[in-house]
This record gives sequence, structure tokens and C-alpha cells, in this order.
Amino acid sequence: MNKETVQISKLQSNKNNPRYIRDDKFKKLVKSLTEFPEMLDARPLVVNTDYEVLGGNMRLEALKKSGAKQVEVLVVDWTEEKQKEFIAKDNINYGDWDWESLSNEWDTDLLVDWGIDGFNFGSVPELIDIPEMPSASTPQNAEAKITDVGFVKFEVVMREEQKDFLLMLLNDIKNENNCNLGEALFTMVQEYSKSKVKQ
Repeated sequence: MNKETVQISKLQSNKNNPRYIRDDKFKKLVKSLTEFPEMLDARPLVVNTDYEVLGGNMRLEALKKSGAKQVEVLVVDWTEEKQKEFIAKDNINYGDWDWESLSNEWDTDLLVDWGIDGFNFGSVPELIDIPEMPSASTPQNAEAKITDVGFVKFEVVMREEQKDFLLMLLNDIKNENNCNLGEALFTMVQEYSKSKVKQ
């Protein structure tokens, strides 16, 4: 393994990268790398000997957007099998956030600005029932964890197409109301409840 400083134009994105990033998070990543470039020194992009990115594809795209010309990379000479294993393992999110610790010990506005989603500090007094999505053929469940600081974290199990549909709706509501995803979910449930009352 060798560290090198290379022209960004020399690097190739990995066509088989299993991760992607949505517009709002991408903007936060660009901002993060622009304001705190030292992060790249601590965690360089990982590339193979052809300068194809194995680890850090989203950071590469953010660097291009920011106008950066050079970046430090870690060049590895691995077999194709080992490269694939690294790509998969590098993209696994092993841990979960301790939401209570984040809300009590961190500035939540900064956390949201840095790209950590999932905060909703409104008071939610009871479990919100999430209606079944169209064409459901697998068991569904939703669990709300309410903490003593007044925010709620949802864990929802659903099929991939149901998730995409729900995220599309939530992002529409989020953009229309200029709110976060937690507030968008609450708005969606309120609108659903109002429509049931009118029936």
C-alpha cells in the first residue's frame, strides 16, 4: 500500500459501487469536505493500481463538485476478489446511532447540518400506526422507540419497492414544507388521519 497525491482527473469512479447518495446528503458531503478537508488526510480514498476508486466514491464525486484538483489516495495492489470484498465490507454500516446520547450531548442542529438524519424533537405521545402500503405481500411491522427527551425513532420493515414509494412521498412532503424527514412522516400521518375522519 502506498500513499500518493494525485490529480482528481486521474481517478475513475467504480461502476459497480453498491452505494449511492441522495441530493441533500450529497450537498452536505460537499460542504463537509470543503469546510473540513483534513478529514481526507485521516481517511484517504482507496484505489487500485488502475486508480479506480474502491473506497470513497461519494467523496470523489463531492470533491469534483467542490472544484478540488488533487487528493491523497491509498493505492492497493489486491486481487479482483479481494477488491470486491473490500468494496462490500467498506460500505457496511455496522453500528447504530445512540439517539439519546446524540440529543443530550451534541448540538443537534450541527448534527443535522453534518448529515445525520433521523431527529424529530416534537412531542409524540403514542405509537403512530403506519398503514399498509399498496401491493403488500410480506409481513410488516413498525416499532416506535420514544425516549424521555421527546423524540422518536422508527424501525419499519417493508419491501424495497414499498420503501422507495414511502421515501418518495416523504421527500415530496419534506421539500414542500421545508422540514426534516421526521416532521414529514408526522405530517403524512396527520393528513392520513384527517382523510379517514372525513370518510
